[in-house]
Amino acid sequence: MLSSPIEILEVNMPEVQMAATNITQEQQRHIHENFKIPVDSLNPRTYWITSLDRQSVMPSDEELRQIASYREFVIKSYYNPRYSAKLLEIPIPKDSGNNTTVFHKGDNRGNDKCWFYRRTFWSSTTGPTFQPYVGDTFYLPLSLVEVMDRIQAIGMKEWSVWKKEHADIFPQTN
Repeated sequence: MLSSPIEILEVNMPEVQMAATNITQEQQRHIHENFKIPVDSLNPRTYWITSLDRQSVMPSDEELRQIASYREFVIKSYYNPRYSAKLLEIPIPKDSGNNTTVFHKGDNRGNDKCWFYRRTFWSSTTGPTFQPYVGDTFYLPLSLVEVMDRIQAIGMKEWSVWKKEHADIFPQTN
């Protein structure tokens, strides 16, 4: 007999492994130098504003520009202007109180175009590691922008304005 809701979640949500393709060292240098995005584990020990799971499929430069723009949106939306300016000057922005958004591209079904995210404060023992959950009956693959839209669902108005103001980075959403 299960004694708590957490035990029920553990039983009903088996771990689904994501694509283990690993971004190479050369690709990581390209990402760091050109987009200032850290490539780290799915549960980084540094509080990056955003990061990319190193077991992802290598994103396109367009997708990397979108992640960099999303990071700028988060910094400018969540922090005061003075601190935002300081964060944006850091080579790879981080803040010790931030719940890092970790992006992952590719799934275990051979689809290298779908995107997922997780937050570093999420516990992998009480639910899926990444969202959307591949094991869900209603799972549909999402683009990077669709994943970002889900993350920003509560502040969708500000996020929509940001995407329109940055139509060169988010052309398919306008």
